Amino acid sequence: MRELQPGDPDRLGPFEIRSRIGSGGMGVVYLGRSPSGRLAAIKLVRPEVADDEEFRARFRREIDAARRVSGAFTAGVLDADPDAARPWLASAYIEGPSLRERVIDAGPLPLPEVRKLGAGLAEALADLHRVGLVHRDVKPGNVLLAADGPRLIDFGVIRSDALAELTESGFIMGSAGYMAPEQAEGRHTGPEADVFSLGALLTFAATGRGPYGTGSAATLLLRTVNQAPDLTDVPAELRAVIQRCLAADPVDRPRDRDLIAMLAPGAEPLPEWERPRPIDAAPKAVGVPRPYPAPAPQPSGPPPFLAGGEPAAAGSFMQLGPRLMLGPQQQAQMPVPYPAPAPVRVRVPQQPYYPTVYPPPYSTAVPAYRRPSLPVPVKWLIFAAWLVCMILLVFVVVGASSP
Repeated sequence: MRELQPGDPDRLGPFEIRSRIGSGGMGVVYLGRSPSGRLAAIKLVRPEVADDEEFRARFRREIDAARRVSGAFTAGVLDADPDAARPWLASAYIEGPSLRERVIDAGPLPLPEVRKLGAGLAEALADLHRVGLVHRDVKPGNVLLAADGPRLIDFGVIRSDALAELTESGFIMGSAGYMAPEQAEGRHTGPEADVFSLGALLTFAATGRGPYGTGSAATLLLRTVNQAPDLTDVPAELRAVIQRCLAADPVDRPRDRDLIAMLAPGAEPLPEWERPRPIDAAPKAVGVPRPYPAPAPQPSGPPPFLAGGEPAAAGSFMQLGPRLMLGPQQQAQMPVPYPAPAPVRVRVPQQPYYPTVYPPPYSTAVPAYRRPSLPVPVKWLIFAAWLVCMILLVFVVVGASSP
């Protein structure tokens, strides 16, 4: 708690402002007291963003979402005024540090506490998803550790499918290192994205670091969509559950209701789960949908045999040519083929290489050094015209200067 500063309000609605809890980029959080003596955490929007209509729409959405969610592991809304000169939202005050502060100050949580934390947050997400909402910003800073269990807070980026148009195209909402790959790529996000974020949060709680290490936001986003998570230090009893939560494909992630049973104290450990290898191994971009679909998988079938009975590498049977051999039993059943003709080598003269440089974005304009030159007669004709013009210009200047 911090003392009030000059310019801080004395009262917001029916609440008397007592002290500051914290501040962020969008507003300041105060500790307030209602006339009945109930404590509340009041978020007051900063004046520089209060005039932004899009932000007001988000703030109204946050209030509506928080009022629709009523669970044991969320902070209930007490009062709000989204139409005030500076909108504010009052929710029940939760006594306790955030998960981020707890881990930074005292280190990773013990295994029983991680299980209790995960089961409580899975129940909070189930309450959200039950009314058709997605949080999209589940991270250690948005989880408060109260005496009777965790609390999921900050519904500022919650959205429903009916309000998807409020988000600008290509604008990522969430926290790098904890958002799902489809969220980092700017694709549609559903309840599965919250399950992915919960897996990343449990990794932080159990190890003191996220599954994709540390670095800038761009670095963490690229690791999320292109690399497998690092779960080296995660306890073996939780590794399989977190592996399933961090699956690259949303279909492979467990449901929130199933996670409650998986993370309950005394639950049997699941077998190790290997993340499926993606078909498209090319690096992916973040922030906008991918412009091209992934290539179709190669047809699977029995590979041909090389000399020695070893199978050929996948995809190499198109280049084997005369090296293609049959097995010993197949050779006895098949007639001996004619020998393959020797390949004819044709020498092709080397052409000078000029790299094609297309100016962004993806222009097909031909660079100057690749354009065809003018014929020689045309060049001489242009030179002769230029020379005649110069001679006429000299005569005009000399004639004008003579008396």
